[in-house]
Amino acid sequence: MAHMVRIEGVVASTRPMKAYGGVKLPKTAVEQIADNLKIGKMQFGLHHDPRQDLDQRVVDAFIRTADDGNTEAVIVCEIDQEMWHKVGGDEITGFSVSGTQPFLGEEESAPGVIISADAHWFPEDRLRAAYEEFTRGGIRVQARRLYQFSAEPPALIIATFLLQQLSTIPAGVLASYIYDSFKKLSGHRKQPSKFFMKFDKETGRVTEAYLETSSDEVLKHAIDSLLPLTAREGSYEYLSEEETWKLNG
Repeated sequence: MAHMVRIEGVVASTRPMKAYGGVKLPKTAVEQIADNLKIGKMQFGLHHDPRQDLDQRVVDAFIRTADDGNTEAVIVCEIDQEMWHKVGGDEITGFSVSGTQPFLGEEESAPGVIISADAHWFPEDRLRAAYEEFTRGGIRVQARRLYQFSAEPPALIIATFLLQQLSTIPAGVLASYIYDSFKKLSGHRKQPSKFFMKFDKETGRVTEAYLETSSDEVLKHAIDSLLPLTAREGSYEYLSEEETWKLNG
């Protein structure tokens, strides 16, 4: 039986977020985050790293007033002790949560692609261009602005692909759409962008893939070699030096 440790941490607050122009979450939004965490409607992690899958159980979530007068959303949870030490949990000062805001595409309809990009790192014109790469191919897509409640959010792009809805598109063509879209987003950056992709077969089987690069060449090779792997369930990470996808776990 796994040994669990009880952890308490701040996940969001009404303090201004410099990364997003000093925008402040209203108190009602912070209260909603706490409520959603308590009932399991919102997930949380560490370092805004989508690869971190914690074995955890939420004990409680609530709001409190900090010494500086701001409202904080606090979570209390139990986490597998071995994993907690493995991820350096003793040095962590808080947990991470994020949210998205609709930008383009019909939210009422079921899309084949959902693409979210951090609002601090990727301007709206870039996200619009990435969105249009899919719409040119007749693919129903939603684009969302990603907000990561952190002083220094990572340059993260999250994309979900519903493969049954994309089944009529040849793999090579779909790979070209993905590459062209991602390039439109990250092509202006000299620093690496982080890509987290989820391929949902809508049958209970999911393939996840993580890639970090600033090179168009690496990005293209990674996307071209990824799609054949989506036939299998699993979590993959691209190793740039070896030019291959590694199965995690």
